[in-house]
Amino acid sequence: MRFNRIIQLLPVLLILLLPLTGCEYSDTELVLKGKLDVSGVESHIHGPVIVGVASTDDLEYIMANPQDAVEIMVPVETLDYRFNIDLADTSLKAGDEVTVFAFADNNYDGGIPMPDEGDMFGMYIDESSFATTVTLSKGSTYVEFAPDRNYYEHDASLTFEIDVENITIEDGNHIIAIAVHESGFNMGSQKIDYKKVIGLEKLTYSSSKPTYTLTILPAIYHGIAVDVNSSPMISNSINILAILDSDKNGIPDKGERYGYYRNGFSLPRTTSIENGNKELTDFPVTFFNKGYQED
Repeated sequence: MRFNRIIQLLPVLLILLLPLTGCEYSDTELVLKGKLDVSGVESHIHGPVIVGVASTDDLEYIMANPQDAVEIMVPVETLDYRFNIDLADTSLKAGDEVTVFAFADNNYDGGIPMPDEGDMFGMYIDESSFATTVTLSKGSTYVEFAPDRNYYEHDASLTFEIDVENITIEDGNHIIAIAVHESGFNMGSQKIDYKKVIGLEKLTYSSSKPTYTLTILPAIYHGIAVDVNSSPMISNSINILAILDSDKNGIPDKGERYGYYRNGFSLPRTTSIENGNKELTDFPVTFFNKGYQED
């Protein structure tokens, strides 16, 4: 995913010609209200803050086809970081699912803001379900999230094989692959702190053992040490998890089978991240007959 493709949004972003000091909207039949939680990151915000609403949660598609995917982008008042967006002039309607994202353009030097190296980025996500969309209600809908990820320009990804032990997975089944910093994953409870997730892919399983790719997000939680000019880019601290999405709802559910990148003793192991592709050739990501978050 490359958020710098936002440059293609020039026709959509004409609304940003409004003063960047703040914007108020009247209550209408369809309004998105919310607040950005900047606690812990406000000192890293040095430019205009923008909130965007997209009609899909496919970020790759959003950045490749912004004229189709992004419904509206508006500046946010930085006195209290609240927003009140009138959606009446968009194609959206009550019941639609949307993705809400925000970024602080710290390198803003005039013209139309866009995310690039050094900016802060965030998007709304239900951390209990990993759902990356919110359903619009008639009247107003409220969301709150944090632009707490640093934006980096890199080409990092991981490739790996998937294996199974004491479990059968049919071809075509859906798998959710997650790269998460070790501080954001509790092996005992399988609890995942989404803030620490640095990669998330939806894969299709094949028993022919193809190589799968997990792309590392350009927006990474500000508490994770990253240096795109070093090797490794991120130290040996990243867990790779896989969850069998048996009900195909796109989110990890309690009891679904799960696996992880392991060592020779079938215990979880971490990996480092390079600025480029890294192949995990020593051991596969292995599914065991264990249920996700089962007691």
